[in-house]
Amino acid sequence: MKGVKKVLKNGFIIIDRSITQWRWYHDANTFRVFFHLMLTANYEDKDFENITVKRGERVISYSKLAVELSLSERNVRTAIKHLKETGEVTVRAYRKFSVITVNNYDEYQAGDRLLTDNRQASDRQVTLNRQASDNNETKINKDKQSNKDKQYISSSDKSDSACVSEPESAKKTKKSKTPEYPEAYGKIVSYLNQKAGTRYQASNKATQKLINARLNENYTVEDFLTVIDKKCTQWLGTDRQEFLRPSTLFASNHFEEYLNQVIRPRKQIGQNGIEIEQTSGDDTGYDIFNLEFGG
Repeated sequence: MKGVKKVLKNGFIIIDRSITQWRWYHDANTFRVFFHLMLTANYEDKDFENITVKRGERVISYSKLAVELSLSERNVRTAIKHLKETGEVTVRAYRKFSVITVNNYDEYQAGDRLLTDNRQASDRQVTLNRQASDNNETKINKDKQSNKDKQYISSSDKSDSACVSEPESAKKTKKSKTPEYPEAYGKIVSYLNQKAGTRYQASNKATQKLINARLNENYTVEDFLTVIDKKCTQWLGTDRQEFLRPSTLFASNHFEEYLNQVIRPRKQIGQNGIEIEQTSGDDTGYDIFNLEFGG
């Protein structure tokens, strides 16, 4: 029986409960021979002498089968005859042995497919769990970035220190289709570059979003030009010149304030009779001097 144990150590078979209605269920010898053949048949193709023994086949003689099952050779032959009659097996006889084929062998090996399906389902679940974890981590990182975007730039002038880019939360609310104004991008950005001596690109997506957002709030292109004029007058030549940029000038939390800011000119008479015009914002603490020579 050592050879039988070696064959039996791999895999298993699945039997449907309807086997109890099988013609040979109550024929002990036929039942034993059939199940023994299912359990010991090749589960993969193998070469034997000058033939290939396929999956579901067993190379064996009747006498050896009788020894393995502790039956007489006559009982084995009778059982094989029964199984051939009902189409359970086919037999190819050779000079020294026979090849017995278990018909429909794969139907009894559903366990292999179940194991594969379960493994694939488990792998899919692991993948889904990993994706959910990655998505959660991405959301946390975006929330952190959103909080950073809301921080203010340090400055002694509190009225203009909140120079930040458009908050992430505001961007998310604009994912639905809203009107865009591509004809305005070039005019506004070119005017800023001309006045501030900068080289911003009208094709920049962040700048376009800021312009679209303000125009959708019923501001006009002229309002943008007014803001640029006022802040250039106020900041050019000061340490606040770096904030002459779209992310500061066109941001939602600054635009209205800058648009309505009053630039009050103040005149003084300097030395040698030179009249000095001093221009500043409401409370910025920064002065810009324009020299005017009296005529």
